[in-house]
Amino acid sequence: MQERRSSCPIAGTLDLIGDRWTLLIIRDMLFFKKQRFEEFLDSPEGISTNVLTDRLKKLEQLGLVAKQPYSTHARRMNYQLTEQEKVYVLC
Repeated sequence: MQERRSSCPIAGTLDLIGDRWTLLIIRDMLFFKKQRFEEFLDSPEGISTNVLTDRLKKLEQLGLVAKQPYSTHARRMNYQLTEQEKVYVLC
C-alpha cells in the first residue's frame, strides 16, 4: 500500500483511483455493468490492452475489484467491484 500524501479521505481516494483510465473502468463497471476485458476495450475512449491489464491488476491488488473465471479457459475473467470499492465511490 502506498503512503498517503494527505489525511483527507478524498485526496486518499484520488491517490488510489484518481487516474483517468482507472476512473473510466470503474465508471464502466458501475454504470454500464461491464465485467469482461473485451467489454472494457469496447469503450469509446480507446484504452490500450496493456493499460487496461495494468489498471485491472492495480484495482485487484488494492482489493477494489475481484476477478472470477467465466469459462474453462484460464484467462477469461469477469471483474466486479468489491464492497470496499462501492464504499469509496459512494462516500
